[in-house]
Amino acid sequence: MKGRKASHQLAFSLALEGVDLQSLDCVAPDELALAYWTDGINALLGQRMQSKETEKDLDTLLSMEIKLRLLDAEGVNIPQDPPQIPPDPPHYHFCYDLK
Repeated sequence: MKGRKASHQLAFSLALEGVDLQSLDCVAPDELALAYWTDGINALLGQRMQSKETEKDLDTLLSMEIKLRLLDAEGVNIPQDPPQIPPDPPHYHFCYDLK
């Protein structure tokens, strides 16, 4: 348990309006789950995601972008715009019976 946060440090509550419940109390199983949950809620509310995980992921993406831009010097053309999203499949029945 050394170095691990106690359950009260991994807990948060959501205050609900217009519902019979007054609050939704959540306890994350670990710090990573807490970061994901709170970042997701902040994103849904249009607020800034503040966890260390977000900062780490942003740093990773920025370093990848820099590496991709350096490829441009080797004659690889990287488009500025993302590719078009392909059309939806005709159905979503992807279950296979392996009997």
